[in-house]
Amino acid sequence: MRALATILASLAALIPGATGAERTAHSGPTSVVRIDSVGFISGEAKPAYLMTRTALSSPSYDVIDDQGAVVMSRTVPEHPQGSWSTTYPYVYRLDLSGLHAVGTYRVQVHGSAATTSPPFEVVASPATLWQPVVADAVRFFQNQRDGTDQVAGPLNREPAHRHDAAARIYRTPRFPHPYRSDRIQGRLHRIGHRTVDVEGGWFDAGDYLKFTHTAAYADVLLEASQRALAGSAPQSLVDEARFGEKWL
Repeated sequence: MRALATILASLAALIPGATGAERTAHSGPTSVVRIDSVGFISGEAKPAYLMTRTALSSPSYDVIDDQGAVVMSRTVPEHPQGSWSTTYPYVYRLDLSGLHAVGTYRVQVHGSAATTSPPFEVVASPATLWQPVVADAVRFFQNQRDGTDQVAGPLNREPAHRHDAAARIYRTPRFPHPYRSDRIQGRLHRIGHRTVDVEGGWFDAGDYLKFTHTAAYADVLLEASQRALAGSAPQSLVDEARFGEKWL
């Protein structure tokens, strides 16, 4: 199931916690804890990363449950693993692997780097961890659908761009300022008189554009997620992967 973790890495992005951290007049807290926002499976490794502006002298940190009780106490390693950025040049790896009980927790760092992480979950099984993430990802792609094949959702999308089923072909236009304006130079020049069916696909970034290269990448990830989940893959995931494949 860790293969699925890699596939959905963008959805498992680490997020910074700044609760209780001292802030500077310039930019953000003096220290943050980054931790997997999706959560962890009980028996797997559980790294977290303390990022600071200055070097530390092995302060302590606790793991607290959702009732505020301390369930684990450790010391920050003496040596940092490296630098994250000029803002946080010191990064310390915190090992939470000894945490096995299912529940909701936070990491609370003490001393000059005092800060508290966002809450994170420890769950019993891969299915419990990943099924909500997969469901959210599928709902996102469903809401990005273009064309007539729509899935009922919170955006109440209706069939759109039906003329794409008989789209004309044009030469690639010239954009004098491609990164500042979408205005083209001159007029569009049609190629021949035939049409192509490009109805369907997903909107790119929620607008009217649809790109084959980004759609192909997304569809590969959906297909790979389906394989990683095997028999537990929801039918909605299978259907969405096929939707993208059909358009390509």
